Amino acid sequence: MERTGIFEGIGEEIEIIGFINCGGSPAKKAVLRARELVRRGADTIAFANCIQKGRPIGYPCPFAKKMKEVISHDLGGEIRFLDYTH
Repeated sequence: MERTGIFEGIGEEIEIIGFINCGGSPAKKAVLRARELVRRGADTIAFANCIQKGRPIGYPCPFAKKMKEVISHDLGGEIRFLDYTH
């Protein structure tokens, strides 16, 4: 809400709709959970650092690219993605 880090460029008001996880490897519940966020009013999904950057364990998710692709395909371009949170 303070627009720091990756959120710095977002001009409109920020409201947190929810926090979810991907459902574990291989992100088997990511699409269903992304749909739920959109149903609740989300227009942006910010992937956690563990997915794209591997923080804090130093190992990024090997399914990160595919996860983003299938969510994007399923939601049909109505959602904006942020590749990490901080």
